[in-house]
Amino acid sequence: MRFVKLFAMLFVASLFVGLTASQKAAAQTVPFLVFGSGDIPEGLSLIPGESRPHNSFGYATSGGFHRGQGSFEIIGFESQTTATFKSTTPYKFTSLLNSRDTLACNYGTVDATPGASEPGNVTLYPVDPENGIFYAVFIAEFTPALEECTGKFSRLRDGNFLMYARSEPFQVVGADALPVPGDADGAIQYSWIGLGSLTFGRR
Repeated sequence: MRFVKLFAMLFVASLFVGLTASQKAAAQTVPFLVFGSGDIPEGLSLIPGESRPHNSFGYATSGGFHRGQGSFEIIGFESQTTATFKSTTPYKFTSLLNSRDTLACNYGTVDATPGASEPGNVTLYPVDPENGIFYAVFIAEFTPALEECTGKFSRLRDGNFLMYARSEPFQVVGADALPVPGDADGAIQYSWIGLGSLTFGRR
């Protein structure tokens, strides 16, 4: 419920700011808001360098309702409960109104162009640590993978947005984070929200 209220507040704020965006500049920078929910169907690997897919359904101010898919990996651990991560394939937000409009983004990828300022960070929080039950909070900077953006997003020149995600509880079993036994969804669920800006070139 708190996520829903935050989504609504940020959506209204983004619309207000959007009304002030300049239409005359050679390159137009517009506010960008995205939110939604999704799942990690194969669970989260805690082995650095091992990639896992995830997907989502949501809404974005520059593309409307969309479905998304991509993959990510843990880079390394900073403590027993914190680690860095990055995308291993660009995450693609594809519009449900026009499948040609795809916003492709890297996240936590510092060597991309444009790239993130630092890797993503994930922190595990205990729910029932004796039974290995935790939830995770992910924070990562998303930047457009320009060569893979299509449709209206092919005009992108730059941009970035900070994405915050929170998972539902999962169970750590060996080197994997898996859905809690008995969970009817059969995958680790998460919700996320991101806010930033996108810079488009002129038509």
